[in-house]
Amino acid sequence: MSNPETAEWGDRIYLRYRVLDSNGGLLEESGQTVDGYELGNSDLPDPVQSRLVGAAPGTPISVLISAKDEAFGPHDPMQIQRLPRSQFEGLDPGVSVELKAGALVEFALPGENLVAGYVVDINSEEVVVDFNHPLIGRDCVFELDLVDLVKAGHEPGSSV
Repeated sequence: MSNPETAEWGDRIYLRYRVLDSNGGLLEESGQTVDGYELGNSDLPDPVQSRLVGAAPGTPISVLISAKDEAFGPHDPMQIQRLPRSQFEGLDPGVSVELKAGALVEFALPGENLVAGYVVDINSEEVVVDFNHPLIGRDCVFELDLVDLVKAGHEPGSSV
């Protein structure tokens, strides 16, 4: 499973990750799941990708991302949507989401894509949802465990 080579742009990398806020609180993690990414596409923030270049599997990596870096893009006021409250009633009887400020809600788009947003405000008529990336405007730390890599143009030599 290990590969003595170091990661370069275009390589397929496999990693586990944790994202922490500036106080060390856990925001997101992959747990034991190993996720695959191609270095150079937009799946990971640029500062994270840049730090992975030159890293070898087994190397622990920590990347501080400042809100000033705009690694998750600039805040876009157009991504804040006012939706009729009726749109949230009876969406899926098997799933119970308490509709309150701060709740994460997901919507299915055509083509089975999901889009997530945070509830900002609720009143009797509408729900205000912010679809901006939840890390925009926040300092955070990515802790990465580079598990394996496949050099660009090569077939995977191991299953992860």
